[in-house]
Amino acid sequence: MISDSEWVTIAVMLEAFPGDFPPRAAKAYRLMLEGALTGEECIEGIRRYVARGERWRPGPGEIVALAGRAVALPAFGAVREELTRACRTRDVRLARTPFTVGAALMAEVPEGVVSEFVALVGGERIRRTVLYLPDDAAERAWSALQGDYEKLQPKLIDRALGAPARRALTR
Repeated sequence: MISDSEWVTIAVMLEAFPGDFPPRAAKAYRLMLEGALTGEECIEGIRRYVARGERWRPGPGEIVALAGRAVALPAFGAVREELTRACRTRDVRLARTPFTVGAALMAEVPEGVVSEFVALVGGERIRRTVLYLPDDAAERAWSALQGDYEKLQPKLIDRALGAPARRALTR
């Protein structure tokens, strides 16, 4: 949450850059930054931007990135390695139903994007790709999974950001 006094500081900092910064633009910046950063993080992001020697006003996304709060999907290669490792664990190999395979696989991967990917595409599909397909068929299956991963990017990020809050509600 950005307090009104913090926002005044942030708005003054943003007004210092060349070009017009009308009240409507300031309101838009505040709306976009409000849920993503605290006031301190926002101020620090702008300071980092200035320290890099940038001349033009940063966009809200640049401020979020400079504050270290940008969300991006890990490269699919890293996800593939994590899923392969998890599928070779005892619990995943011994799971018998699609539900138990998915649950066992989700218990082996870190919370966030990877576990949400498992939830969306199904643990049995991933386990079959890792453990039961011949090499050429497995590579085709991995390519299909990578395509799904890229198509699901917005949904994965959204679900991964909301996942801790959903888990807290269910406890």
